[in-house]
Amino acid sequence: MMSACVKWAKEQVDAGKLLDARARLNDALQTSKPGDSLVPPIEALMSEINQTLVFARQHVPDDPYGGTYVVQPGESLTKIATSATIASEGSYVIIYKRQPNDTWQIVLHVWTGTPPPEINH
Repeated sequence: MMSACVKWAKEQVDAGKLLDARARLNDALQTSKPGDSLVPPIEALMSEINQTLVFARQHVPDDPYGGTYVVQPGESLTKIATSATIASEGSYVIIYKRQPNDTWQIVLHVWTGTPPPEINH
């Protein structure tokens, strides 16, 4: 099942439908079991997708996880982050590595706890 998912997601990426591909891959990751052989390819493809959806300079208007925010005078990232409420418990670490082409790639993403059902600003 997951190999078909990866194939479909690659087709969506090639067709420029990055949000659809990421959504399907994310669903596959949420239902995966530790040691599933297709988890690394799924994570690699999601990392490729996120180079555009997360790390590119352009805003993707229909991205449910994206958005824009103008930092106001006197604000700090700490103040901005604490104003968002997330209905989840757990911890996570994401490690990024700058690539030779000056983009960023996730090299490690560890999460303990349950994923948040939604993020409210």
